[in-house]
Amino acid sequence: MDFAQLSAHLTTLGVVLEPDAARRAALYVDYLDAAHLYFNTTLNAVAPGGLGAASYAFCQPALTSSNLLQELAEILDFYACPALDIRMTAAFQVPPGNGYTYAQYFDNEIFDAVPLNFTNNINAFRAAIPASATAIQQLAQNFMANVKQACDRIYSDRLALQNFYIDLDPQLTIDTLARIKSTGSDFHKGGKQVLILTFNITSPARSATPSKLKTIYKPSDLEADCLIVGDSTVINRVLHPTVFMASSLVEIYNARLATIKAGNPNFTGLPLKTYRLLPRNYLSAVPVANPMPIRDCYGYIEYLDNDISGTSSSVFGYYPWASSDYLLFNSENQAEIIRDFYRREGAFSALAGTFSLMDMHVENMRVMRRDPYPIDLEICLTTPVNDVTQTLLLGGFGGINGITVEGQDSLWRVANGNVAGGAYMEREYPTFYYQNRLWRVQTGGQQRTVPVDQPNLIEGFNDGMAVLSAAQAANDFNGWFARLANVTVRCLPYPTSTFKNLLIRALITGLDPALTLQQGIDVVLERFIRDEYNNYAQGANTELPRFLSLALTEAGVDYLTLDIPVFYHRIGTTDIMNSRGATMAIPQQVSVAGPGTPPMPATRMVPVQGVPNAVLNRATYYAAAPTPVIQASQVTILGAPMTSAPRATLLRNSINAFFIGANSNATVQRIVPRV
Repeated sequence: MDFAQLSAHLTTLGVVLEPDAARRAALYVDYLDAAHLYFNTTLNAVAPGGLGAASYAFCQPALTSSNLLQELAEILDFYACPALDIRMTAAFQVPPGNGYTYAQYFDNEIFDAVPLNFTNNINAFRAAIPASATAIQQLAQNFMANVKQACDRIYSDRLALQNFYIDLDPQLTIDTLARIKSTGSDFHKGGKQVLILTFNITSPARSATPSKLKTIYKPSDLEADCLIVGDSTVINRVLHPTVFMASSLVEIYNARLATIKAGNPNFTGLPLKTYRLLPRNYLSAVPVANPMPIRDCYGYIEYLDNDISGTSSSVFGYYPWASSDYLLFNSENQAEIIRDFYRREGAFSALAGTFSLMDMHVENMRVMRRDPYPIDLEICLTTPVNDVTQTLLLGGFGGINGITVEGQDSLWRVANGNVAGGAYMEREYPTFYYQNRLWRVQTGGQQRTVPVDQPNLIEGFNDGMAVLSAAQAANDFNGWFARLANVTVRCLPYPTSTFKNLLIRALITGLDPALTLQQGIDVVLERFIRDEYNNYAQGANTELPRFLSLALTEAGVDYLTLDIPVFYHRIGTTDIMNSRGATMAIPQQVSVAGPGTPPMPATRMVPVQGVPNAVLNRATYYAAAPTPVIQASQVTILGAPMTSAPRATLLRNSINAFFIGANSNATVQRIVPRV
């Protein structure tokens, strides 16, 4: 296969890449072919290898859409580039390779019009960098298996999904699955990934023309999210006769707010937003076991749009036909929209600080219909909060004040591509604006961020704490906490970025051509565990033993399947579970890499009086079940004025202190291209 043949072949697959990336597709085109065969033929067969005739017919429009192969190509390309950089450098060091440009490297080292020669070249490339070859193979396998499992589940749930939205249109019918779009999220729990689903729907009451409906498919336990922000009416209707919950936390908040406003119409508090979530196979309904079936959990989430339309025409700076979830137009009462938005964000800050809703960074706040919607609330109820910045609502990439996450989203480009022997692969970090902020239209059609309205944020926080205090005084949360029994929440021994960077270190920034994938991961983890263990050993032996999550038997198993490790906690217990549902072991003795090149062995132990060779003075991750501690120290105390006021002051002061800081980004405005 030469470049012309490859380009023609990519066209038949529906994969569109710019010329430099199209050349790189030679390194993984066989996996694109395998995926094309899988989606178009293999799945159109009986189970277990296929979906079955009825299920395949329902999912066929999505499975045969070229966007799946396009997204797979982008995933594989990212992980192929580090190996390419190494192999180009090696080729350029000896004649005739030192005279190659980027294109000539492929023409002379990779492409060949003789199919067998081309195959041999690809095999030689992969054999030279075994870790990269294994990673690309695993990623392709993850992608295909995740799509198949999602399709199996979606077809089985199609009537439940129709009921999920039936209150919006009693004659709504979901006809077929039109599109599956990867969100670009990391793989986890055995190669699973969040997907955006688009259904073809019809409704005789609305139109004879089919239309579209979007929904999020998430292969995780959504029970905690639903108990916090879910619409109880919707989920109880779908799961009838099962009553999933009496009220979500936000619904309890809104009910108490309504009672307060009934007695005091001048109270400025605003209700918070709920939305639709549909947990499937949630773990509180499963008997306690070790391991727990964490990988069987999944669910669906209402697609929270962040859209803009009608901006193609303007009249003297006005957009009379425009509408947007996040963009404010000159014809609108912007002050009122901004005021209400930040009062709701302030109230949510009170809720997050009280119930330890963590990891609320820019990716986990979404603006829809000019209101803030928090998502991914499964990291909750386990970590004490005495500063709102701990929730990540405020900070360098805070859900309230952040705009971008620098250094996270990246892509590859060819540098010095036309320089003989000088081409190399360079990572670029384009600016990506998240969907957590309000923007306004400026003169000339540019978009400018709305600065954080600190006074209304604080006003909303004060209202939120007042509502929570009144709710606790009335014992509104007792039933909700009782419902939490055995619910599984996610915990973060380390930030997701830390876990991801360890994999990046093994496969990108520190890729060693001499090592297999397992060897490279072993090296990275051994070094990191050594440093983390030493930090722990020098402490007071009261901290959480986070370093144990990095063991090869824990995180290492996930990395071998190109998963980002995830850990969970079942409320009411003192343990955490790995991505396979097994309780994480707390050993008496830990071996870590010594202060040299791994694997020089060294055993270090934290001395504990009366317990020989002990790492911990307990056999569990938490010294005590964390949720009751959160309830007592952050919720129960709100029921009495003597303890509620100091708690509110503590959290409020942390917000004010953040905005006093130089990096608060409270007044910084970013400008992006025209609407």
